[in-house]
Amino acid sequence: MLIGELAQAAQVSRDTIRFYEKQGLITGFRLGNGYKNYTPATLDTVNLIKLAQELGFSLREIASILPMLAGGQLAPVLVENFVADKVRLIDQRINSLQQLRQRLSTLPIGTDCPLRRDCTPD
Repeated sequence: MLIGELAQAAQVSRDTIRFYEKQGLITGFRLGNGYKNYTPATLDTVNLIKLAQELGFSLREIASILPMLAGGQLAPVLVENFVADKVRLIDQRINSLQQLRQRLSTLPIGTDCPLRRDCTPD
């Protein structure tokens, strides 16, 4: 399928397809007329990339497992570890954001506010 067909089938833009290819996530091959052609497996890969991004995985993280997926070597324990690592990272971010929220909620806003330039420290 051509890039436009792939983009339409995956519901992404042509630029997204080009970006994924530039990042080495997908590949296409040139036809005799110079157009790029993509296999049906490429559509599966693009859909997987989209799903993984929706679940919060970065393209770098996705790229780390795509070769194993393509080779059919992604054991369930690897998927479990991959997801568990992401959950731990999310928990760390939530904790950091809660600490930041607490700090902001106790920040003095009046004349003692450390963000004011006209305020001198005691």
